[in-house]
Amino acid sequence: MGLVKSLWLPLALILVGFYMLRKAIYDIREVISSRNWPTISGVVVRHHDDLSTGNARTHRAFYTYTIGGHIYDGNVYFISSTMTSKNELDEFFNRYAVGKPVTVFYNPNKLEESLLEREQDTNWFFLVFSSIVLAAGIWFLIRVILH
Repeated sequence: MGLVKSLWLPLALILVGFYMLRKAIYDIREVISSRNWPTISGVVVRHHDDLSTGNARTHRAFYTYTIGGHIYDGNVYFISSTMTSKNELDEFFNRYAVGKPVTVFYNPNKLEESLLEREQDTNWFFLVFSSIVLAAGIWFLIRVILH
């Protein structure tokens, strides 16, 4: 019974670390692949303010674009008012005003995937942090097994 009790922390760290590492790798691959996505013209159709996160307020731009006669919609650009200055918020609303044409980056392999802004940098910190969590779980597991 003592061994089972001792295994919960290492196993929890391994599971969380593995999940985080998988997400970090997926996100990095998406950022890198989106650098080569083609562009097409689209139009902003509406904004949405999400107040569901307590004091944080997220503003999201919804847009449409047409490829091969099929209309796609996207909303992969948002900004948070708690992490953004008033000038940046004003710029967001001016740049992505409803009815304004925008450049849409789309995935040529999955036309429904699109972005208004390409990520400039990958989140290497999340990759390193998730690797540390996974390694700590493995280290604790080995210590529990050997003792």
